[in-house]
Amino acid sequence: MKLSYTIDEPDLLDAGPVAQALWQRNLLGYDRASAKAKFDKAYVANPAGHGRIFMLKADGVAEACGTISLHPRSFWRGAKALNVVGLADFVVNAEHRSLVPALKLARHATQQATQHYPLTYATPNEKAAPVVSRGGLTHLGDMGRYAKPLRTQAPLARKLPRLVAVLSAPLLDISLCLADVWLHAHAGSGLVCQAASFDDPTLDSLWDERPPSTLLSERTAHMLKWRFTGRALGDAQVCVARDRNGQARGYVVWRERDHFFEVLDFLCVSSEQGTEALMLAFTRMARRLSAHSISVEFFGAPAVLNQLRHAGFRQRPGTLPVYASAAEDPTLVDTNHWHFTRFDDDTD
Repeated sequence: MKLSYTIDEPDLLDAGPVAQALWQRNLLGYDRASAKAKFDKAYVANPAGHGRIFMLKADGVAEACGTISLHPRSFWRGAKALNVVGLADFVVNAEHRSLVPALKLARHATQQATQHYPLTYATPNEKAAPVVSRGGLTHLGDMGRYAKPLRTQAPLARKLPRLVAVLSAPLLDISLCLADVWLHAHAGSGLVCQAASFDDPTLDSLWDERPPSTLLSERTAHMLKWRFTGRALGDAQVCVARDRNGQARGYVVWRERDHFFEVLDFLCVSSEQGTEALMLAFTRMARRLSAHSISVEFFGAPAVLNQLRHAGFRQRPGTLPVYASAAEDPTLVDTNHWHFTRFDDDTD
């Protein structure tokens, strides 16, 4: 018997327990406590506003069999504020995981989003991407992963005999360090990264000096603290980069996993000219903290990508597709002015 499907939008708090059960069933890494923590943080306590949750129901079946959400974000382009939403937490139970119900759910959410918000975006996984595309969003490109090695013994040991790796690594490490010293001197900024906290008012000052032509999520101290503390990213740290005069020029948010430093977000006063100096200063700090490598994910302005490459970061396998729609103002999907990082990805 062919099932027919309907979609409704319950009250947010009523939707919470049902959505959490669906996340636990369909998303890796979620248990009862983590699903509730995500709901409370991302949908109820979101500084950008309450989220919206849509439920997919099959005729004759009491429980919802799928869900998708609108996750609010505060974006800015210069002095203009924009209420934006991301499509998030898109799941359908396995027994209903065919194109028709999934597409019906994606189209409904996209239509609601584009009717009420100037910009809608999504970062779907590989399986969901075709559905999101057919649901009404356009593929703008991919958020790439860029990495920089600092210590080489571990990767060499995977390719060479252990003794050769042990003898070769120190020479290669010194070469990498000297190359960074030259790059840092050539950048001429004199930036130094210093540990900070998410309550540091300097973060607000840096936000106030953000590049005026860049389209990006709000990154005030309050918003950074909300995004990067608690639950999955509770061990995130932040540092502020200062010049020779003690003036703050940028920040980096990162977390450490077994000497691997994962950059979760970064911003500098002049991203298209200052990202190289910022990331080189962060590299020096990471070396002092015994990091073996650094990675950063970014999508947006080509000039920022060039700055990352100049700082020694090279693209690695693994990308995250970025989809969006901005029917009323097509300039909002001009990615030459986007600044999109892990900050904007709501999968964690």
